[in-house]
Order: sequence, then C-alpha cells, then structure tokens
Amino acid sequence: MSSLIPDNVNGTIDLTCNNFEEADAASIAEELKVNKTLTAINLGFNYIGAGGGAASIAEALGVNKHITTITLCSNYITDAGATLIAEALKVNKVLTIADLSCNRIGDPGAASIAGALKINKTLTTLDLHGNFIKEVGVASISDALKINKCLTTLHLWFNDIKDAGAFSIAEALRVNNTLTS
Repeated sequence: MSSLIPDNVNGTIDLTCNNFEEADAASIAEELKVNKTLTAINLGFNYIGAGGGAASIAEALGVNKHITTITLCSNYITDAGATLIAEALKVNKVLTIADLSCNRIGDPGAASIAGALKINKTLTTLDLHGNFIKEVGVASISDALKINKCLTTLHLWFNDIKDAGAFSIAEALRVNNTLTS
C-alpha cells in the first residue's frame, strides 16, 4: 500500500472523512511509528473501529515520540479500543491532547482511560463527549482526577452521567486544582 501520510508533511495533517478502515489505520500506524515530523494528526470521522484499527493506532502511540495531538472522534471505537489506547497513554510521554469524542466508549473503556490518567503525566486535554459513559465510568474518572495533576480540560458532556456522576466529579474537584474546564 502506498503511503497515506505524504513525506513532506510537517506539523499537522488532517485526514478526516476519508473512509479509512482498520487496514488503513494499520498503515497509518506503521508510518506514525517512524515519523519524526508530525506533531498532530486528525483521523476523525473515519471507520477505524474497535479492533485492529484502534489496536494499531494505540501501538503507534506507545512508541511515537512526536505526536502531541491526536483526534480520533467518530471512529466507532468501543471499550476494547479505548482500553488499548489507554494502555498506550500509560507509556506515552508526549501526547498532550486526545480527542476520543463521539465513539462507543462505555464504562469499561472509561475505567481503562481512568487507569491511564492515574499514570500519565503529559495529557492536558481529554475529550470524551458523546460516548456511552455512565455513573460507573465517570466514578472511575473522578477517582483518577483525585490523583492526576496534569489534565486541565476534560469534556464529558453528552454522556449518560446523571446526578451521581456529577456528584463524583464535584467531589474530585475538591482535591483537583488543575482541571479548569
């Protein structure tokens, strides 16, 4: 397969709405493993999915030392994919912005991401809006916020958090002084 990331691209590449599927994500991930010029990639509104595509991107994030921003919104990523991405966040030392909005991430995926937030020291912005996160998932994230001192922006709107979830976030904000929005 030919390169999906042109050689002459520095900084940011926007690959939204390209109908990329799992095989395309695997190709992009292989390129990201060795790319030293990209700092931001937008893969939003594709069909990367829960399995191989998310696994490939997660593997690339685990080794890439240059990407600081990744957008994976609206890619049909499920709990399984979110768990793989969370594992990458545990070892990634450069990613500052991750957009996982409008996927199919529920409480198990949110719990995995929360586990990564307890370890990750670089992520400042995390967008999880428009997923299927409920009270259990937001409680996990709330527990992570009590430990995490890096995250400044967290988007959780348009989930199914309800009063108990809002209360757990409020409790976390009593001890977290870094989250500002």
